[in-house]
Amino acid sequence: MEYQELIAEFETKLEALESCNDDVLYVAESGITHTERCIKNLRKEVVEKGFDSTQEEKDFYKCEITNAGNFYPSRMALYQHLTQYDFKMWGPKPSFWLTVPEVKKMITGKIVFNDEKSKAFSAAKIVLNNLHPAVINGVNKRMFEIPACGGFQITSHREAINELFEIGKEIVTYTDLKDLKNKIDYYLDPKNETEWQQIIEAGHQRTIKEHTYRNRLENLLSVIKKL
Repeated sequence: MEYQELIAEFETKLEALESCNDDVLYVAESGITHTERCIKNLRKEVVEKGFDSTQEEKDFYKCEITNAGNFYPSRMALYQHLTQYDFKMWGPKPSFWLTVPEVKKMITGKIVFNDEKSKAFSAAKIVLNNLHPAVINGVNKRMFEIPACGGFQITSHREAINELFEIGKEIVTYTDLKDLKNKIDYYLDPKNETEWQQIIEAGHQRTIKEHTYRNRLENLLSVIKKL
């Protein structure tokens, strides 16, 4: 397929997504976008504060702090200083050599994807997105998933975040353990509920406006056309 034909087909398929309101995409080996899954009113159900949860589900996922993913040494080292909180870590159980006794109560051993992850993030008071040390000045996909689901995010500070969100207004960052604990305690305090909710809403609005897969694909096409 010629280069210009590929771009034209790429754009056609992107425009076709309007009919199913699907922002969950992947790029196939051919370079053409396809829908990963098409859910009715996905923008409303996921991007606008997550899937509807039953009371039983809300009780199941409810906690002060949550996250989803794998354990690695630096994450385990951080979490052993957060055992005083009601913390639920979703994902596979860590290897026996990595498990720290104090952290065992946080480990659910349950892997969550898609709607389950959305429900977990929106049910928790705080979603702690501690970035892997290898992420020197970048971000991960979860940084956008959390506000899209209506979650409140505290993440490791990186200067690159300033290009994506307004820190303190749309997202909260921390620089070290003391700073993290201070901010966790502050936003768990019912007296700061209004500010907590304002940050959730602002982060959510910024995400659905600028940080969907559609935004990224349109930017990609714009750059390619200039080559």
